[in-house]
Amino acid sequence: MAKGGFVNRLQCAIKSWQKINEPALRNRQKMLSYYASGYYGQQESSGKHVMKLVQRGIDIIVPYLAMTNPKTMFIPRFPKLRPFAITSELAMNHLLEEIEFVKYSLRPGILNSMFGMGIWKTGIMKAEEIEIFGYLHDVGQIYCDLIDDCDYIGDPSAKNREQFEFEGHKYRLPVDVAKEFFGSKHADSIKADFALHGSDSPETISKGEQRNFSTDSLYQWSEFIDIWLPREDVIITIKPEGKGSRVLRTVEWDGPEGGPFDVLGYKYFPETATPIPPVWGWLPYDTMCNVLLNKMRNQAEREKKILLYEKSVEKDAKNILEGPDGGAFGVSNVEAFKEVEFGGASQQNYQYVNYLESQFSIQGGNLYTIGGRNSEAGTLGQEQMMQANASRIIEDMVNEVYRVTTSILKKMAWYLWTDPLIQIPVVKRIPGVTDLSVIFSDEAKEGDFYDFNFQLVPYSMQRMSPTQRHQALMQFLNGWVIPVMPMAAQQGVQINLDAITKELGRLLDINVDDFWESGVPANAVGLGPYQPMQGTVMPKQSGQVDDRFGADLGSRESNLMQYESSERSGNPSPPNNSNQK
Repeated sequence: MAKGGFVNRLQCAIKSWQKINEPALRNRQKMLSYYASGYYGQQESSGKHVMKLVQRGIDIIVPYLAMTNPKTMFIPRFPKLRPFAITSELAMNHLLEEIEFVKYSLRPGILNSMFGMGIWKTGIMKAEEIEIFGYLHDVGQIYCDLIDDCDYIGDPSAKNREQFEFEGHKYRLPVDVAKEFFGSKHADSIKADFALHGSDSPETISKGEQRNFSTDSLYQWSEFIDIWLPREDVIITIKPEGKGSRVLRTVEWDGPEGGPFDVLGYKYFPETATPIPPVWGWLPYDTMCNVLLNKMRNQAEREKKILLYEKSVEKDAKNILEGPDGGAFGVSNVEAFKEVEFGGASQQNYQYVNYLESQFSIQGGNLYTIGGRNSEAGTLGQEQMMQANASRIIEDMVNEVYRVTTSILKKMAWYLWTDPLIQIPVVKRIPGVTDLSVIFSDEAKEGDFYDFNFQLVPYSMQRMSPTQRHQALMQFLNGWVIPVMPMAAQQGVQINLDAITKELGRLLDINVDDFWESGVPANAVGLGPYQPMQGTVMPKQSGQVDDRFGADLGSRESNLMQYESSERSGNPSPPNNSNQK
């Protein structure tokens, strides 16, 4: 495998991959330039790109797909492993917070996927690699690094990623570090490379296409390619074509199944391994809207009102023009004057721009509905229904993000489990009892990694506002907790009304301590099961609402009508208005 013939064939295949993907990378540059809107350029272009639809769509979708670190669940196959499953969840969530997964890995990758592919490489930093990547990672640290599209390498003969016979990426190292890392055997073949990034890199937008890398960089750098070979289950390091045909390094792949890479894409053309990104469908609307807006701006700038008059009344016209606003003038012939308006933006263009905006929103999966704009709902419930059913396109994107995120986190969890030196202190919170400090370590492990089913907590990456959390909690209480309280009480389940009230007040930024005083002892978990007062008759009616935690307006009116009806029949009973204020 280490012979020159194999490396030459591999280098030719890499070159073919780059050739095939060159048009897609060029189009990606075009999409990124729309997103940057000339910010990094020397020429003023913001005036021509007034309506930044690409930027608007990105600002809506990316936060919708991921705003916070995901939460994980370890579901044990055997009940006895449940305590350690909770410890594993806490350790995994602690790791995601420590490496700031959503900030430095997940969201940047999702942003890349809007213009091309989101590509991640997951692994664990080994001691022998610390000289190269030490400034980014610590020894034994689990990492998830982004790979740019122009650095990613796949199999050009494959119809999809599952058929890849090899997969890898390009990267660069300082020449002196690389010579020491790969050893004296390969030191002579490692030389400085200055044209490290092609014209398809986002760096060419932010730093300009013409770069003299030899003067821009403090050190001399050399380019390398890491290739994962699934059949041999190894990772090899080679140089690009024309810079040597030897394998510089071979490492046995000791990671989880599926290799180190994960790729996020949303729409794939048949028998093609690279996706069509969402922004590609937005560009025509962005272009047309800005062409029309620039035309309308020119029309508006040409707009003017002038006074036309016959030459015989030139003196009268001069008096009118020089006179004050609201003044009175005597003229020989009123019909000899006429005010004419020239220019002005066309109203039809305004309508067409609105049409293009609506089509842009539809193309993106009803973006404006997701972003909270242009709502036509009459009530809050209708608004929520429109949000929930805004677009199957968006839901499909959410599912793809969750699928790839689950794959990444499974690999991270695998490293977490198989690292014999791992030490993560966590705190187990036992409600109403205590907080228990434990350590996730190799000695404390119970069972095997495959004894647990790894899942992502649904919607954990979407952040809810305090008002939304309050509403969700109220819906949960009214829709589930209160209706099942009688059955729950029979099983010994209690509800802590004091904790619920304080949490609802906290979400609404209301301090309930001034008027809410719990009568339950401090060491009590919650109230006992509800018992009706002695002698009170609780009529059973179909659809009767449980008002023990506060009747709403409709329920109070119903009680009052019931009382008036019974009073007319001669058998009055007091209305249930104990909660009415």
